[in-house]
Amino acid sequence: MIKDIVARRYARALIASVEAKEMLDKIGEELKEISSVFKSSKELQNFFFNPAIPFTKKEIVLKEILKLYSFNPKLEKFIFLLLKNDWLKIIEVIYDQFMFYCDEYNNRVRAEITSAYELTDSEKKAIASKLSRYTGKDIVLKVAVDSRIIGGIIAKIGSLVIDGSIINYLQVIKNSLVEEV
Repeated sequence: MIKDIVARRYARALIASVEAKEMLDKIGEELKEISSVFKSSKELQNFFFNPAIPFTKKEIVLKEILKLYSFNPKLEKFIFLLLKNDWLKIIEVIYDQFMFYCDEYNNRVRAEITSAYELTDSEKKAIASKLSRYTGKDIVLKVAVDSRIIGGIIAKIGSLVIDGSIINYLQVIKNSLVEEV
């Protein structure tokens, strides 16, 4: 709970620090990249999240890591601030919040689509178009394939779930038959 509150504050602060709002998506990509670096390395996690290791050593190692990338200077300062305030451990949550606010700023919403088969580009565009009309926002699709739904699609936008799958229809029919008996 506290992590979410802190993550929202840091995400909003990072967005506020970016003067050129067209840079938000680029900074988001960079934040995702550095977040995945920490997520993928247990050694880095053990090093940076260990309170017994002095801050100065962590700072030196972080400088060396950041030299490998050409991140926006504001993002680099932000990462050092996270290190200083001991919030580097929630960088993934901060990234998620940052992207949420970027999407909000850019009038976008992310939709997770599950289909029984691989969708063609034209099907993806048609789904995105319908969801865009429904939400009034631009849609960023994340598509997954799950053959267990038999057919149709399941669309998730935030907490809204639109289940148009065959397996759902079969479950509805089953439930109505059970109620009648």
